[in-house]
Amino acid sequence: MNAQETKTEAETVPAIAITLQHELDGNRRVVLQSYISSTCTDAEFNEMFDKLSRASDRQNAKTTLPTTENLLQLKKQRLETETERYFMATQVFEQSKTRWHDDGLAQGRRNPKPTPQQAQELTRLQADVTRCESNVKVLKQEIEELELQVGMWKAKMGA
Repeated sequence: MNAQETKTEAETVPAIAITLQHELDGNRRVVLQSYISSTCTDAEFNEMFDKLSRASDRQNAKTTLPTTENLLQLKKQRLETETERYFMATQVFEQSKTRWHDDGLAQGRRNPKPTPQQAQELTRLQADVTRCESNVKVLKQEIEELELQVGMWKAKMGA
């Protein structure tokens, strides 16, 4: 028996190359490659492909998780600021409305209504309150979505 006759099955059976490319972010890409016997079953082939896909997902999670966590922290800080603005806008609106009503009563009017200028100012203040309230709702929704993404990325990393 010579050396050529003792080749193993791996050396004589043709192999199928499986290559999986995945873009991680705008600057990086991961390429995963493996080989499997051409005589493999569909189940074996699918299992190998699934392994490569899971590995690709893990790498994607490792690069995406820090960015997502940073964005989540920024949104939480912005929510805190916007909540404070909402509180202040509501307070200014209510104080202005009360002050102008009390001023009207002090002037002897029975059912004081705001002057045109005061009505215009109240409309502007109400718009500020509405805008701040809307911003708070949007930020809460964005935070909820980011928290779900962080959980998903951590799960993919097996953390």
